[in-house]
Amino acid sequence: MIRVKFEPWIRKAVSRIVLPQDRIAAGRELMDHMEDHYQELLGSDISPKTAEELTVKAMGDAEPVAEELGLIHRPFWGMAQLYTGKVLRVVACLTLVCMGGFLLARYFFMGGYDFPTYYRYDPYKSTYAFDNAGQMERLLYTDPRISADSDGYTFTVTQTALWQETGIDGTVTERFYFRVEVRNPLPWAGHDDILRWFWAEDSLGNRYYASYEKGGADVAAIQGTSYHTGPLTRLHDMYLTDYVSADAQWLELHYDRAGRDVVLRIDLTGGGAA
Repeated sequence: MIRVKFEPWIRKAVSRIVLPQDRIAAGRELMDHMEDHYQELLGSDISPKTAEELTVKAMGDAEPVAEELGLIHRPFWGMAQLYTGKVLRVVACLTLVCMGGFLLARYFFMGGYDFPTYYRYDPYKSTYAFDNAGQMERLLYTDPRISADSDGYTFTVTQTALWQETGIDGTVTERFYFRVEVRNPLPWAGHDDILRWFWAEDSLGNRYYASYEKGGADVAAIQGTSYHTGPLTRLHDMYLTDYVSADAQWLELHYDRAGRDVVLRIDLTGGGAA
């Protein structure tokens, strides 16, 4: 039974205990002790009101008791226990938010052209049109799935296509397209410089320079764009300018920068226009 007159004294006595559960437990013990003393006084033919007053008086000043109980229940350790769980939850939430923001930034904004809509047309479809009035014919299409691993990265040629364009002035131009998927299991792995450092050569000895090598020179080179398809993967859509490999048997893509040794050989004799 809770005695109303005991509550102010008990509340003051447990006021320096930090943890709520410890305050409740200590308050219950004090209430039980005071109730026992109260019952003893009632057995001496003392009125209930007087017994309550004498019980509170017998407990003495609540302030020294509060100091002692605060020391017993280790206030600094109690505060640590009280707030550690909250701090850990906040840190976990912030970590998840930061990781999520980082992955979204990697996915959408970091490095090169990150949007597939950069190309208005898909050169790997059976029909492919430009804005001019020329005629387009696909001479070759393959889905080679050629892969090479280097320095934690996996490079895969997923599609190739060769198109012949006949302009309205009768000029014939061949365009060779290829798509390379680059994967690394680490979300923070750099992919952004890969496009600029690919170069190629064919079985006839013709070389296609990397875009960083070309500069303003009118030479055969690799051009293109890239975009993220996931936090761990990036697609590089590339094409060969001034295509001169019509009679070649194969074309090798090379990437030999930053400790990576990648060679991907594309067969130019297989596939078909369908």
